[in-house]
Amino acid sequence: MMSNSSEIRQYGIVELPCFVNSAETGLNMLGGLEKVKKVLLADSSNASSIKLNFSVGDPLRKGISSEKVLCPGIVVRLKRKRIDRTDKESDDTHDDDSSKMTYEVLGLTKQIIHFRSPADFQV
Repeated sequence: MMSNSSEIRQYGIVELPCFVNSAETGLNMLGGLEKVKKVLLADSSNASSIKLNFSVGDPLRKGISSEKVLCPGIVVRLKRKRIDRTDKESDDTHDDDSSKMTYEVLGLTKQIIHFRSPADFQV
């Protein structure tokens, strides 16, 4: 629901193979925001990658190497409205899902960084 084409932003996507409690923790596991920016902004012919380290404080642990893949797409924010279950009429409107979801187009993406190699879980 963007009103002007000049507002379209470019996004880079990093797909992590784990659950992350906070953005700060995720960025620390990747080596920091500057390192992520450097890899996302690098030329696609450059073979730069990020190491995902599950044990940030332990430099002897092996990390997982990333792959950067061209993947054009649209970044969309979906919001689902909560249904008040105490309302008797809400039980009759289960078929109409369009009124429960809203969306907003945030921007475009050209590439994704993902981690496909298996992790070394030795302790």
